[in-house]
Amino acid sequence: MTATMERQDAPTNREASMRAMERAGEARVEAIGLSLIDESPDNPRKHFPAAWIDELAASMLASGQLTHALVRPNPKAIGRYELAAGATRLRAARKAGLTHLQCVVRPLGDAEFLEALTFENLKRRDLQPMEEARGYALLQKRLEGWTVEKIAERSGVSVDYVRDRLRLLKLDEKAVSLLEDGRIELGHALELAKIGTSDQKRAIKEGLFQPEGHAPDELKLLGPDNGGQKARTVRELRAWIDRNVRVDLAHPELEHLLPATAAAIETATAAKRRQVFIAFGHVDPRVKGSEKVIGPLSWKRAENEQGQPTCDYAVLGIVFAGDASRGHALLVCTNKDRCKRHWPQHVKRREDREKARRGELTSKAGKKVSEAEVARKQREQQAKEDAARKAQAAALTAATPELLDALFAAIAKAKPLTLLQAIIKDSSDIREPLGKSRLAKLPSRTVDDLVRRLFAQRAFGGYFRLDDSWTFEQRLKPMAKQFGIDAGAILKKHTPKAEAPKAEQPTAPPKASAAPKAVKVTKAPKKKVAKRQPAAQFMQPVTPDAKLAAVVGTKPMPRTELIKKLWAYIRKHGLQDKKNRRMIKADEKLRPIFGGKDAISMFDMTKAVTKHLVKAK
Repeated sequence: MTATMERQDAPTNREASMRAMERAGEARVEAIGLSLIDESPDNPRKHFPAAWIDELAASMLASGQLTHALVRPNPKAIGRYELAAGATRLRAARKAGLTHLQCVVRPLGDAEFLEALTFENLKRRDLQPMEEARGYALLQKRLEGWTVEKIAERSGVSVDYVRDRLRLLKLDEKAVSLLEDGRIELGHALELAKIGTSDQKRAIKEGLFQPEGHAPDELKLLGPDNGGQKARTVRELRAWIDRNVRVDLAHPELEHLLPATAAAIETATAAKRRQVFIAFGHVDPRVKGSEKVIGPLSWKRAENEQGQPTCDYAVLGIVFAGDASRGHALLVCTNKDRCKRHWPQHVKRREDREKARRGELTSKAGKKVSEAEVARKQREQQAKEDAARKAQAAALTAATPELLDALFAAIAKAKPLTLLQAIIKDSSDIREPLGKSRLAKLPSRTVDDLVRRLFAQRAFGGYFRLDDSWTFEQRLKPMAKQFGIDAGAILKKHTPKAEAPKAEQPTAPPKASAAPKAVKVTKAPKKKVAKRQPAAQFMQPVTPDAKLAAVVGTKPMPRTELIKKLWAYIRKHGLQDKKNRRMIKADEKLRPIFGGKDAISMFDMTKAVTKHLVKAK
């Protein structure tokens, strides 16, 4: 290290201010014995690399002390001094064998001393993030009125920068140790600090590390105590958290971590709108726990471009977990029984079932349609819709790469002024891999290129499902139209054509003969199908015990007749579950037969009845 290191370690503006104080008589320069200088326990800096001390000591021996330290008279010990700035120089002087240190002595109050101590040390190079965090926290604890905004202004950094550093204080002890030892990067720590302590421990154990052979070469080894593992990338850790950590709406920093979601919750609460958890895809049951999460087939978006509800049943849906949209909020409709706007087919099916149950539904021929017939037709229709939905999802997935190629090609040729109008509002990262790979291919050498990249980031920002018709209709198709691309034609090209039913080939009529002979046609006798008879064991009379006799009577009877009487009782009292027809509910008489259970299946009911038959003596 050269002699200029010490100058780099202390900003020139501070040195100029000290000289100004000397001229004004507010401070004086003295050579103070090293034994009379006490370090402050409030110094946020605790890390002093030995290599720095050795190089600075050599520099001080060769060129002398180039920058003064800053001290004040120690208020707790007369004749001694408390160090505000220069802890590294003090250690280097001791290492070099010097007896005195050139210091600027200035009388400082506790508040002034703490401010000087914190900011002078926060300006030093290679300050660890945790040391920064403790320094900012000390200011807030000791000095009144020191908000995040004031610290940011005084430090010359952004508010988010200060807030991120303070958030590091919520890290688990293991995470702090990994960060201070250099085994994980600051980005890993910031992602971990956004979740709870228990989730941090789980993330460190399951999602933070991977076998050495699967990690990029530039990542550091974690050492033998981690079994030859490396840290995953920050992006991979964030993806693991999105999949395996539920969103915490009670998080004290929700308005900073998810500002749009916090605002949506506040609006929904004021409007007395119900809030539910939703998911774009599968959510691990271990992550879900006891929470009710509505899957993608049971909700539909119920908001327009302005974020206003599009039906009377709209509720606020918050993405629970599963993908990069975790924590996002949007208005959704989940009322399949009532909302004719978003669930017209479901509403019609429910109405048809109710009419059939009341005997009010008739066919075109005027015949009454039974409830069973309605249910059968609806199952067939549902199967067709499921098949069509899968085919559409496959077509969208196949068409998206070509559509994205066309869109990015159009963006590359677009005028920057046209794109700037769409950039003003917002900008976010592309999280969809297909879009991310194309973004990387866009040029970035000129201002025009950067504008195009920024437009692409905003247009395809965040996460969108490639097989989602809403994304295609509301995002990709309008954007394609803006650039003169026919998205419908691209989708149609990738949609498989339905095979037409083969027409029956007409058969040639038989040649007529001159004198056809009359043939006597005799009908073959119909085979009589023997009616299936119950097994002999079911025809033998059995005697019900007292509990079963309360339902079917005490008279000995064949099992077939006993079961008929039991079913007659079940139908009379409406004990068959309407949603799950295989389950039989229990009333006061059936509960003792069912072993005290409130409901059992048909199969278990047969076994339960068998236990309540009196064996023949």
